[in-house]
Amino acid sequence: MPNIIRLEGISRSFALPDGSHYDALRAIKLSINAGEIVGLIGRSGAGKSTLLRTINLLERPDAGTVQVNSQELTSLSARQLRSAREQIGMIFQHYNLLHNLNVYDNVAFPLRLHQRLNAPRLAARVRECLEIVGLSDRAESYPAQLSGGQKQRVSIARALASRPEVLLCDEPTSALDADTTRSILATLRNINTTLGVTIVMVSHELAVLGQLCHRVVVMEDGRIAEQFDPADTATARQTALGRELAFYRSEAGLAGSWKGEQHA
Repeated sequence: MPNIIRLEGISRSFALPDGSHYDALRAIKLSINAGEIVGLIGRSGAGKSTLLRTINLLERPDAGTVQVNSQELTSLSARQLRSAREQIGMIFQHYNLLHNLNVYDNVAFPLRLHQRLNAPRLAARVRECLEIVGLSDRAESYPAQLSGGQKQRVSIARALASRPEVLLCDEPTSALDADTTRSILATLRNINTTLGVTIVMVSHELAVLGQLCHRVVVMEDGRIAEQFDPADTATARQTALGRELAFYRSEAGLAGSWKGEQHA
């Protein structure tokens, strides 16, 4: 399959209050194929969310190039970048819904923002997206009337409204219980299978990524430490357990954010 995402030499640093700099990303090189589901994992501060946000230039790299669907995003004008971002949907950990709008209007919001559809086509697209996520009966509900899982489904529907080719997911299940997490992962898997959408997902939990992803990218200190196929159970377990033990040895006494699977 052709690459739909190519990151070359991506570096990003942030200024600290003491005048020093924190290197969040260090010369990252990563290619993702069209239709692939890729997970990014690592402990807090490893750079996974920063890397995810460089794909749509919510974080602009200090160095390197970002190519999505054959477009070099770092070379686009502001207007061209807005257009390119229509093909890159994003799902956030805390949903980012507009609480004064009902479900229908939340999903319709990006379509109205870009003014690409007339009223009948917009309504049809909103209904289609709500059907994909199983919320056709909640179009008139407001976010305050929804469960956490339903809110995340609305955010998925909104992200799908512009028919993106890439879906970026920043810890979309971390605030959800186990049953709801499984349901959300099944929805994302169905979107990938039926619509061919490429998915890149950040998570602290290997078990979550193992249920969904074709490939897991392990990040440490702003670099890609390794990559593996979670279907290769032996490798996945060895990677998860080994890195978890190393983390707790080096960070003794801290509550770890790296949640590898537990194995006897």
